[in-house]
Amino acid sequence: MVVQARVRTHLKLWQMQVELEQKNKALEEAAKLRDDVEQIMRHDLKTPLNSIIVLPNILRLSNTLSEDDNKLLIHIEQAGRKMLEMINRSLDLYKMEIGTYPLTAEPLNILPILSTAAREAALAVTGKQWCMRLHGQPVEDHNEFWVIAEEMLCYPMFYNLI
Repeated sequence: MVVQARVRTHLKLWQMQVELEQKNKALEEAAKLRDDVEQIMRHDLKTPLNSIIVLPNILRLSNTLSEDDNKLLIHIEQAGRKMLEMINRSLDLYKMEIGTYPLTAEPLNILPILSTAAREAALAVTGKQWCMRLHGQPVEDHNEFWVIAEEMLCYPMFYNLI
């Protein structure tokens, strides 16, 4: 009777081990597929983004545009470069999600980043200029607010919050 119970227990454990191995294998395959899809997506997004980055400069070389048009083209080019950097950093975001990202934070004045994100978010949403204030005063280039952070992680966070 005891022997039969032990045999049943060992068979059940063996069956559970086999099921666990199958589930682990399925999870590994799903993770590999997700990584492959993300890699393809990053590559496919970069191709049209390169045009967004390069064409404003070509248009500015014509010297027929107004100063406001040139500013808009610079804004488009800068936004394209930021998008490219975000695409390149998407693997880092995955590492953050699974807890393996090696944070390389350093002292950083966040006001210029926050100001840029706010200006670009306002322009994207309303098409109007926007001014950020700190303690009732407009934030200017000489203002500082230092934190320990990674610059490329701060910009998308501020932009999304705004």
